[in-house]
Amino acid sequence: MTLSPIIEHSAIAVGALTGVLAARGRQLDLFGVLVLAIVTALGGGTARDLLAGDLPVSWLRSPAYLHTAAGTGLASFFICRVWHPPSGLLQVVDAFALALYTIVGAHKGLSMGFAASVAVLLGIITGVAGGIARDTLLGRVPLVFQRGVYLYATAAACGATVYAVLLRSGVWNPDHAEICGIVSCLALRLGAIRWRLSLPEFTAKGDAR
Repeated sequence: MTLSPIIEHSAIAVGALTGVLAARGRQLDLFGVLVLAIVTALGGGTARDLLAGDLPVSWLRSPAYLHTAAGTGLASFFICRVWHPPSGLLQVVDAFALALYTIVGAHKGLSMGFAASVAVLLGIITGVAGGIARDTLLGRVPLVFQRGVYLYATAAACGATVYAVLLRSGVWNPDHAEICGIVSCLALRLGAIRWRLSLPEFTAKGDAR
């Protein structure tokens, strides 16, 4: 059971792009932006591999992942110096990164023989850990923990579950299961942003807001 390299490298490229977009206005130089892009692009997979005991982590075994992250970060740095992206582009690009990374992580869990529930969790970790590392380096509350985040990790859980269920059913073609998982995560995340959908907050009567 193999995952298309296109999906893996697309996830890394889009992840690196979110790191560059998040760096706008932070007065970082080229080196700082590249570090942020690479950490964002490879952070989720690194956390997943460490938890799963798959060592050395994937980008150490396959430097092409590192090259994709660094190349995308470098190109995006110079493009964004002359082009001012819309303010909401980061959330949209981040949603694509979340969807792609989630399926990459869930696939890794299933291919290693873990239970479907564990594979789903690995998918979520792969999807959100890079963004957590990015936001932490920038000194802000990670997006996944922010109030009114609009179904971030929830979307990842949904996409990973759809993928795992379809793949384990034995009826669906793996490529179709991947597409359905990606679309499910992406649609839920973008729909939640558009209509401001979120989970109930943990508050009690009399709590200050």
